[in-house]
Amino acid sequence: MVTVRQALPQAQTPTAQLEIDQATWIEQLSERLGMPLANLANVCDFVKQLAKDNHSTDQGYRSDAYVTGVAIADILSHLHVDEDALICAMLFRCVRQNLIEVTDIAKQFGPTLHQLMVSVLAMGQLSNVIGNNRKPVQQEDLFVKEYENSIYKMLLSVTEDVRVVLIKLAERSFALRELAHASAERKRRVSAEIFSIYAPLAHRLGIAQLKWELEDLAFRYLAPNQYQYIAGLLAEKRSERESFIHQKTEQLGTLLKQNGIAYEVSGRVKHIYSIFRKMRAKNLSFDQLYDIRALRVLVASEAECYQVLGVIHQLWRPLPNQFDDYIGSPKNNGYRSLHTAVLADGKSLEVQIRTRSMHQEAELGVCAHFNYKENNTTKDANFSLKLQSLRQVLESNIPMEAELGDYTQDIKHTLNEWADQDNIYVFTRDGEVKELPKDATVLDFAYHIHTEVGNQCYAARVNQRPVPLSYQLKTGQQVAIYTHPEHQPNRNWLQPSLGFINTVHARNKLKNWLKQQSKQQNIHMGRDLVNQALEQLAIHPSSIDLHEFLPALGQSSVDDCLIAIATGEIAINQVLEPILEQLYPNAEQAKRHIVALDKGEKERLTHLGVMASQSGSVLLELSACCKPSYPQALVGELNAERSVSVHAASCVVIAGKPPKHSVALLWQQQEQLGQQVHIVVSASDRRGLLKDVTEVVLADNINIMQVNTFTDAQGLATLRFAIEVAGLAQLSDLLAKLEQVASVTTAQRELAG
Repeated sequence: MVTVRQALPQAQTPTAQLEIDQATWIEQLSERLGMPLANLANVCDFVKQLAKDNHSTDQGYRSDAYVTGVAIADILSHLHVDEDALICAMLFRCVRQNLIEVTDIAKQFGPTLHQLMVSVLAMGQLSNVIGNNRKPVQQEDLFVKEYENSIYKMLLSVTEDVRVVLIKLAERSFALRELAHASAERKRRVSAEIFSIYAPLAHRLGIAQLKWELEDLAFRYLAPNQYQYIAGLLAEKRSERESFIHQKTEQLGTLLKQNGIAYEVSGRVKHIYSIFRKMRAKNLSFDQLYDIRALRVLVASEAECYQVLGVIHQLWRPLPNQFDDYIGSPKNNGYRSLHTAVLADGKSLEVQIRTRSMHQEAELGVCAHFNYKENNTTKDANFSLKLQSLRQVLESNIPMEAELGDYTQDIKHTLNEWADQDNIYVFTRDGEVKELPKDATVLDFAYHIHTEVGNQCYAARVNQRPVPLSYQLKTGQQVAIYTHPEHQPNRNWLQPSLGFINTVHARNKLKNWLKQQSKQQNIHMGRDLVNQALEQLAIHPSSIDLHEFLPALGQSSVDDCLIAIATGEIAINQVLEPILEQLYPNAEQAKRHIVALDKGEKERLTHLGVMASQSGSVLLELSACCKPSYPQALVGELNAERSVSVHAASCVVIAGKPPKHSVALLWQQQEQLGQQVHIVVSASDRRGLLKDVTEVVLADNINIMQVNTFTDAQGLATLRFAIEVAGLAQLSDLLAKLEQVASVTTAQRELAG
């Protein structure tokens, strides 16, 4: 019998011949993690039986669900996870192959395991979205391109539970190990995914163990000739290198003992892909690499790190410009170590010096900062900094893989639960990921790409569908911007109520463009904007003298005022406010009187079965016979329709009616909902026009009192609305929004005649 670690390093053993000493393996895991694993054995037996009953092997894989689960769990056990993560790893392939439903995970293993599994599946779905939106990368570019910061930030944003990320990384690691017998297409696809998504993620988390393996194996399948070439060079030099390393280890160890330093020294293996990458990036030959021969020294404290550095530089001559202090200035992913290159016996030798805790961090990254053993969910400061971009929204309409079966709704729900308060991540047409503030629009995106792209933008598509420039983007969407060199920005883009621009960056870029226009252009533009706003409100521009309002606007001349309006320094509503105050000095909301039930009448009417509506209200109808008005005294008459007819107390119709049918009423003062105005909207008629216009009005919480529509023989539609607005400033905003509706040509106030 053999243990799994011996049996599954490269998935070279056929499944039928593989025997796993399960008890010994679990004992090894328990010792490695320093915790009892009380439930893992039962889960292993459960998965083994499922795999046996269903003969479960996926196309392109050699291992069944049981062997796969053991292999993924074994990889995870080196990353300081808890038992729940190991159990999730064991069950993962069973769920992917529909041997067990996700809902059954909740029933049999509890809600914690269920949510962990759904999150892992959802993270895989996010990587599919990234892969589907990114432009295919040429092989040559794939190997030399720097990791995209936004890619791994997007991936890290899917969950605050680091175990989800680790399980997915472990699963992808095992998938790579099994690629040896897969088709050429599968090798290419999985390896490209590893290079563009999961290796950068492992790098971001600082998990060197997985990063190096992911890169080397993916490199082996994507570029077999280059891989074999470098592997051959390493093999040719191995005996010479091992002898050299042994001599230098002994030599350094003797000197460290003489200085009273407790140490561990080991030879460090240089990974094949990192050799290739350095040779390509710096145009070096194999013999010019300083770090093919390398030592790693582990000590107890930071002070001893620098002491060891001094000893090494006394022993061997340091090479110029080959020293890096990542202890004083750690890398972005938290990596800390001293790196130096020296000349020893005429050969270059790299030496890394670090404490044991630094070494653990370098190998395990964030895993070294999460204590599962004590069920401690508190992350230290370093860990929190590394995962500060978590909880990112992913839109619910992401296409799910067919193989995900009946549990797609669970995944969609989980994707929607990952909500971030700050940023979104979207794709360009070429598949690059761009990070923008939440609520950013298509126009914000255009200015984020380049100032001229924003200035010349006239149309856009999101996920291949046309959208307005004010469309607010969501994570995972792909955006295509259409420009024309003769197109110029629209000053109305700056109007906040229209929602074209929500980022400071885009707003400033547009303002700068406006300021660069000639003085006369801006004066003319400012005058047009003021006139347009006044005409929309049915105010003749010639009746307004801007000189009167300059003090209120903080301007010294009309020309300066118009330039400020044109360049966005003064919003058009700031101009309208003092004008409207002068024209309508009593703009304070008027009071109106409505009929109400006298106190105590509601209870009596309830017993009579009158108050039957869900709102608990009684229908009060003004009678046509006397048409009561404030402040006349009132009398109510209870009628057969369970409503109340409202009469003036002096009305002859109500005189002589039995008291049991009368209802006590009074006048009640109420703030008027708004100012009633009429507007007219002209547009080219089309299907859904009335619906679209009405939705814009209702979105501003404006009450629609009446609508009339007419379409002439030429297809010109005229929509007349009677609405209630809080004031003419709100009306001005509404009219500007209505003119942005597709096919609408004008929207104006209409004076009732």
